[in-house]
Amino acid sequence: MKVSAVIVTYNNESMLKDLLNDLLNQTRPVDKIIVVDNASTDGTDWILKNLFPDIKTVWLLENEGSAGGYKKGIICAAAWNTSKN
Repeated sequence: MKVSAVIVTYNNESMLKDLLNDLLNQTRPVDKIIVVDNASTDGTDWILKNLFPDIKTVWLLENEGSAGGYKKGIICAAAWNTSKN
């Protein structure tokens, strides 16, 4: 069974960095982390590109709110979970 974590963020770079480190260091790490960035302007992109380059990121052009972000992230997670990879 594959386990995915979907995280939606908007201008919350310090919390995001801590959360991603915690997820990566769990006793049973998730198989895939998907971050949906709701058009942040605070440096979140730098953190994701430079500190967590292997984490799947969905970049939204505008803030679609948490519901819109989770919808995009869950669609991405479902596609990955049903793939043969």
